[in-house]
Amino acid sequence: MLPGYADCARRASASQWRKMVNDAGFRLRRTLPTVGATVGTAVHKGAAILLKSAGTLKVDDALSEVVTAFREEIREGVTWDDTTPETRTAEQQIIRMLRVYAHAMATEQVTRIESEFEGDLGNGRILSGHPDLVTVTNTIRDIKTGKVSRPHHAQLGAYAILVENQEIPVAGLAVDFLKRVPLNKPQPEIVSKSYAVRSSMRIAWALINQIIRDMDLFIKTGDSACFTANPMSMMCNEKFCPAFGTKWCEL
Repeated sequence: MLPGYADCARRASASQWRKMVNDAGFRLRRTLPTVGATVGTAVHKGAAILLKSAGTLKVDDALSEVVTAFREEIREGVTWDDTTPETRTAEQQIIRMLRVYAHAMATEQVTRIESEFEGDLGNGRILSGHPDLVTVTNTIRDIKTGKVSRPHHAQLGAYAILVENQEIPVAGLAVDFLKRVPLNKPQPEIVSKSYAVRSSMRIAWALINQIIRDMDLFIKTGDSACFTANPMSMMCNEKFCPAFGTKWCEL
C-alpha cells in the first residue's frame, strides 16, 4: 500500500482500514475491482505456478487454474475499460502476458516465491509483504501489469526491509512490467526496471513512519484530515476511491 499512500493517504486509509473508518462513524462507498487489478492478480497467480514448477510446467498447464481464479475475482462484478471490455478479452490478455513472462524468466534461478515476510515495528504494529520472488543472487523481483508503468520504490523498499530482517542481504530490486494492450496489438515484451536498494528502503521507512504518525493522531482526534488527501491524484474519482464524495473525504 505504500506507493498508494504517498499518492493519497485518505484513499489508501479508506481502502486498507475500512472497518476502522466505518467504526469511527464514517460510511465508505463500495467500489468494484477494476479489470486491470483482476488481470494483474491472475497473471501473478500464473507466474507463481510456473516458477514453483521449476520448468516442469508450460503455460498451457497452468491456464485452467489461472482462468478459474480470474473468474472468481470478477464473480461479484468488475469495472471494465476500453483495453479490456469483456471476459474473453481479459482471459486472452492474461494468457499472452503469461507466455511472455514464462519465456523471459525461463533461466531465472529463484530461491523464494511469494513468501510472506513480517516485521515487528513495535506497539502492536506489523509490517508485512509478499515479494513475488527472490533470486539466488538475492535480488527481489516484482511483477507488475497495467496500461502504464508506475514507480514502486516504496513497495520494493519495504520488501528489502523485510528480507534483510531475515538476515538476507538484498543485492538488488527490480520490477518486471507487462503492459496490458488490446488484442489487436502484439503483446509487448517485459520491461524490467531496477531500483536502488538503499534509497528505496529510506523512502519506505519515511512512509511507514508517516503512517504511524497519521494513525496515532487519528486515534486521538477521529479527524479524517489526519490522513492527507490529494484531489490532484489521477485516481481521485468514484471508480477508484471508496471515500470519494463521502464525509471521510469531502474534497
